[in-house]
Amino acid sequence: MIQGNDRGLSGALSLGPPFVGGEPSSASVMNPSGGGLSAWSSADAQADPAVAVREDFPGGAVQTALLSGGAGGEIGELAVGRSGLGDGLVAFRQGQLGNAAIVAAQVTAPPVASILNVPKGWIKPSQAVISWQPAESADGPLAYHLVLDGHPLAAPAGKREMRLDPSGLGSGRHHVQVLATDVDGQSTLSAPATLLIDGVPPTAKIARAIGGRAVSVRVLDRYAGVDARAVRVSFGDGHGAGGRVRYLHRYAHPGVYRVTALVRDRLGNLGVVRQWVGVQ
Repeated sequence: MIQGNDRGLSGALSLGPPFVGGEPSSASVMNPSGGGLSAWSSADAQADPAVAVREDFPGGAVQTALLSGGAGGEIGELAVGRSGLGDGLVAFRQGQLGNAAIVAAQVTAPPVASILNVPKGWIKPSQAVISWQPAESADGPLAYHLVLDGHPLAAPAGKREMRLDPSGLGSGRHHVQVLATDVDGQSTLSAPATLLIDGVPPTAKIARAIGGRAVSVRVLDRYAGVDARAVRVSFGDGHGAGGRVRYLHRYAHPGVYRVTALVRDRLGNLGVVRQWVGVQ
């Protein structure tokens, strides 16, 4: 095999063990869109005749193997056939004519990784719908599993879309992948994508301030963010305010007051925080 580029040839590259026999044979097929299959007469570790096979995947990876028949003997009539994506068939005669075996083997590549479609930005658990592009493979039909934070979930048969169970989605960042498996059991895992889930309302920190004569309220949200326009705070003395995330209220008289904060985040998650506060 000769390698080269736009600057010229760079010399011969050995693809495996030395050829054996007086008339070495080889065969190869290449897919113009990527991938290929090559086979040549070689030998196993005991120096017995065998066929070396190299499969090139479209993505650049390679797998190799040695093939031989049970009876052993010289290799002849080597041929390969391609079905695409580097997959193909290898067939050859092994042994003397009249007492030879015909050996055939299928060479398969795992599926090409799928491309995931994950909702962008923060979403509610009920909105978590994941879809993916079909994986390329010459050994279909393919089975798909969605992998959520390392746990595989069986996808509906014949579908390339899955709605996740909201009860199993906690708020925060989740990692999603899709696992494609062909009829030979070969699997390929896609690159991970990030799913952002927010199913909880904001929180409110209520505390005494100014030497115990006032109360401060601060509204926080660690995920999608606070919808400040929707915030309403009642200080328990007939006064209230809204439209902000920070409040400071001074009471006219000492006493115990119940502060109530109505909060909402940018996804519409609503919450109510109540707390009794004693002021001097």
